Amino acid sequence: SSCIDLSPRASGVYICNSSLDQSHYVELKTDSTYVHHYKSSIGITTNEGKWQLHYDNNVPEISFSNWIHLSPEEQKIYGNKPYATSVLLRKNQLIFNFDANEENFTKKE
Repeated sequence: SSCIDLSPRASGVYICNSSLDQSHYVELKTDSTYVHHYKSSIGITTNEGKWQLHYDNNVPEISFSNWIHLSPEEQKIYGNKPYATSVLLRKNQLIFNFDANEENFTKKE
């Protein structure tokens, strides 16, 4: 295909935009696994699964298996059950929600 494989460049640590202290992040590992990490006053919650880069009409997306919303605010909206999801990979951001930038993640330089 004409698409460049961005998978190596897509890997890295993405910090949730609402997490000023970097306590909420997802790490896309080069072995196609991810670790989603959320630290709060009551402790650390983590979740793991697989990620994959794919293209929808030449637009790069990251699909996650077994994704769970870990922050209490998001669990109120989305619940806490694992599901498969795809998000846009735009420049250095994982776009979960166009309307709520605080739910998106930005890659750590």
